[in-house]
Amino acid sequence: LGRAWLEPHLFRFGASSLLTDIERQLEHGLTGRYAADYRQPMV
Repeated sequence: LGRAWLEPHLFRFGASSLLTDIERQLEHGLTGRYAADYRQPMV
């Protein structure tokens, strides 16, 4: 695609993935273990 496609403004921020990770980290902080994948299906 060329160098023009490597501009930062063309990259999307994955908000749903970020939300899922925050939820997993919160659960880990409360329970001491990470949730199973089926509990946060947006991954």
